[in-house]
Amino acid sequence: MSYLFKGSLHGQICEDCIETLSGIEVRLYLPWRRNNETHETNGKDNFRIVSAAEAKQREELLIAKTTTDANGNFSFKIEEEYQQAAFDIDIICHTVPFAVKRPEAGQAVQLHLTTIIPIQIEYWNFTIPHKIWCNIRGKYFDAWVICGHLRNCETNRPIANASVTAWDADFLTDDNLGTATTDTNGHFRIDYTSAIF
Repeated sequence: MSYLFKGSLHGQICEDCIETLSGIEVRLYLPWRRNNETHETNGKDNFRIVSAAEAKQREELLIAKTTTDANGNFSFKIEEEYQQAAFDIDIICHTVPFAVKRPEAGQAVQLHLTTIIPIQIEYWNFTIPHKIWCNIRGKYFDAWVICGHLRNCETNRPIANASVTAWDADFLTDDNLGTATTDTNGHFRIDYTSAIF
């Protein structure tokens, strides 16, 4: 009897700013290295960029693939023969939110997240830590972000509907990286590319 393995994917921009990863390909593999099998679901110790050589070696281990929806959700139907199995979970990024640059054909970035046993997990909610996710966004997609909160310095209350502009600082000229309006929590986000500065 089959069962559904469900989860969601997000990327952390900073400690309190998380974005939904929609349109991301999620792949389930039988473990490439059996000693990686674990009950842990944080993935921090196993996270890595998958090289083209590794991806080629693991082709025969691929069990299933799907794509996250607009809310970053995904699901897999796990057949009975794999119910007690551990799986490597990888994602393939063809783009990231607000990115302008896309990899050339066949150059999407494959990331190994972790190895888990899905039947032991009711719902798998995975957020890529900001130190990793921001590096992926910048290095591979030239997608940079400035985010933060605007608060009253005396009351510490958020300032909503305020306009925030970011500038780079260099020797010749300061470039305008973008402008955003704070939300009801005083949060703002400005996306830009290296071409701007």
